[in-house]
This record gives sequence, C-alpha cells and structure tokens, in this order.
Amino acid sequence: MITYLDFFNYTHHPVRLNRKTRMVHAFRNNGTVLSIHWDKVYWVLGFVGRSGEYPITFLYGHILDHDQKTVLDTFPLSGRVGSIEESLAMWEFFRRYMEEGLPKAVEGIPEVICFPLDRGRERWALGWSLVTFGIHGPWPDLRYLVGVFFPFVLLVVAWRWIQMHLAKRPVWPQEVEDTCIIEPDDPHVYDVTTNPPKHRFGYC
Repeated sequence: MITYLDFFNYTHHPVRLNRKTRMVHAFRNNGTVLSIHWDKVYWVLGFVGRSGEYPITFLYGHILDHDQKTVLDTFPLSGRVGSIEESLAMWEFFRRYMEEGLPKAVEGIPEVICFPLDRGRERWALGWSLVTFGIHGPWPDLRYLVGVFFPFVLLVVAWRWIQMHLAKRPVWPQEVEDTCIIEPDDPHVYDVTTNPPKHRFGYC
C-alpha cells in the first residue's frame, strides 16, 4: 500500500548486479547509492507475514560490521514473493548469475519477471496489474475479489498513479553507469522484452 510518505520520494529503489565486477549497487531512500562487493553481503530470506496459508517473503542483503553481528545497512534484492520456494528459486537465479560467472549458468531457473522501470513513468495498466495481483496473489480462483472490491481497487490504483507521477525517478551516479555499460549485442539482457507474453504489461 502506498502512503503519503511515498509522495515526492522515489518511484522505485533499484539494485544493480554487475556480473563482471561482482559489485552490487543499491539505490537508497535518501538518494545515495550503496556499492559493495557481492561476497561482502550477508543474504537472508525475510518473512513479513502471510496471505492466507502462503508466506510472504523478500530477499534482503545485510551489510555487517567487523563483528559480523551488527547490521550497518540493509536493502531488498527482490519484491514481495508468495512462497518460500519462489524466493529460493529467485535467489538461485541471482546467485548463479553473480557467482558462476557465465550467463548460461542461469538456464533452467524458473521465469524471472522484469518491470519496465526504465521506460518512463509507470502506466495505469502496470499499476492496475500490481495492485490487483496484490489482492488475489497468484491464485486465479481469487480474482473475483477484484470485482467485489472494485471501488476500493480503483481508488488505490488512482492513488498509486498520482504518487508515481509526483515522485522522482532514481538516477545512478555516473561512476556506476560507467562500470555497468551493457554491450549493444549482449544476448543475455533481462528486461521487460524478455518476459513471457502474459507479463509484458502492455509495453511490448
């Protein structure tokens, strides 16, 4: 749920994984960027509640102090996921990508869905998809809830659309851009164009 605290903040807080330099770049809420080596991040699976009988989980990266106990900084690597198995599959995708060094190492991992965050302001259709998915989750038999709560859903989507158009878009520092250049002929790019057709969000 988007609150008034999100107004005039940022549309999203991206994380960049550089397979070649093995660096992780995380955009903070205050506009600064955390850059740290992949091997220095302590990764955890965070449990934040349940949607019915299904756990809601996130992947988090902790930056630890020298005592390896005190958490100095934290950032999410993934959005909300509806099961522990999905979170672990997503983690395995990122881990293979960063640790095994070759793009082919990620083959066989369940589909990864990318959002069109680099294509301007969020469109109404994408906001609707994200809000309604949050209501019924991945379970088709619960989609009737969108119709039951249609006025509320419409209000939430409109609230989200306004917030997204008032918020700032994150801009990476030039030094991060310079080290994360994607070659024009790179065959291993993951973005909205590589999504399965049902997850194109009307952008392709």
